[in-house]
Amino acid sequence: MITIYRKTIKDKKLQEIQQVEVGSWIHVSKPTKEDLEKIANMFSLDQEYLNDSIDQGELPRIEKENNNIIIYVRVPLKKESEANTTPITIIITPSNIITISIQDNRVIEALLNEDIKFYTTQKAKFLLNVFNEIVKRFGKHINAINKRVVSKRGKLKYLKNDDIVSLVETEEDLNDFVSSLAPDINIFERILSGKYMTLFEGDEDLMEDLLIDAKQVLDLCKTNILRINNIREAYSTILSNNLNKTMKFLAAITVIFTIPTVVASIYGMNVSLPGAANPFIFAYLMGFITIVIITVLFVFFWKRWL
Repeated sequence: MITIYRKTIKDKKLQEIQQVEVGSWIHVSKPTKEDLEKIANMFSLDQEYLNDSIDQGELPRIEKENNNIIIYVRVPLKKESEANTTPITIIITPSNIITISIQDNRVIEALLNEDIKFYTTQKAKFLLNVFNEIVKRFGKHINAINKRVVSKRGKLKYLKNDDIVSLVETEEDLNDFVSSLAPDINIFERILSGKYMTLFEGDEDLMEDLLIDAKQVLDLCKTNILRINNIREAYSTILSNNLNKTMKFLAAITVIFTIPTVVASIYGMNVSLPGAANPFIFAYLMGFITIVIITVLFVFFWKRWL
């Protein structure tokens, strides 16, 4: 679906208009092939670039075709309880701004709801606002993940299999964030270089601040991946240690119960044995077995095998 918006400094609210005007923002949501063909014809764009915009696995990059700048970025996507990313394509033409998103996402929602201040006639500031919102969304997701990871690290001794599965899934999300955010940062740096579009001094300062924030978010993401790895390794070590203790305990119990078993087996044979005629032989044997077991237990405790 193609929707056209426009907002100048004189306008208080974002206006939806019917025809494309200079300084308008054209947003294409969940595009069809017909929508992309229409955009390609309206702005003389290469259809191949537009086809890339609907690829769910499209990686962030920036291209320049004639006087058009085509930017592919990835943004966080919250769907049910699973965090992931989705691509957004931003096309800066000499007169307009075009955005293409294949899924509903918070970044475009923030623009449409005017949660952030922007004007469609100011292309550089519009782009900076989009980038800033992307970094904010990544930051919110990763901060939420950070709290969960720290919480689980504090309960390391009490983790269950479901917790480990949850951590593995979280690690996959974080790896997806890293593979999306790192190329996004490369795009920010290339735009800041001034090679693709002119930035005013105030815009350059905003972009530099944005880069600092983005790198901090990326570092936090990598830190959480490292934490999860440490938790999994610690959990594996604890399980292995507990298993060793259990096997040691069972081996000790086996040795202890082997002693009376051996004695009972010997005196259970149907042959003449020393003391077999003694009426107190049973008491002697039980006393002997008890002394041996106590001695073995003492040795095991002394050696810390139990």
